Amino acid sequence: MGLQLRWQGGTWSATRYFLSFATRDAHITDARSLLAPGFVYVLSRDRFHASPPYLHGGLGEVQEAHWVSSTPALPIMSVAVNPGDFPLAVRLHDADTVKVRSEGAPWGFPWLDDGRA
Repeated sequence: MGLQLRWQGGTWSATRYFLSFATRDAHITDARSLLAPGFVYVLSRDRFHASPPYLHGGLGEVQEAHWVSSTPALPIMSVAVNPGDFPLAVRLHDADTVKVRSEGAPWGFPWLDDGRA
């Protein structure tokens, strides 16, 4: 997820990126093992617009790094990708723990500690 927060002065924070999986299988200890080969599709920008900011309970006004289209778009091309191509860190988390932490300290995103969040 890419996320920006609107500060009290009206400016936006830097975009913060975070990807984490919640798994019910306690034997999975490497989040990257959940990634699979796939494709990135290249689309024309002309049908898309940035999703609007919205109010998030506890975080205030947020802007996600999403572009949306209300009409179908055909890919211009596709690029095959593998898990090793993914540039961001990938984490495992316990969904219940993150929910409690986010409700208790909404500005603490991404609510991590040294262990499994």
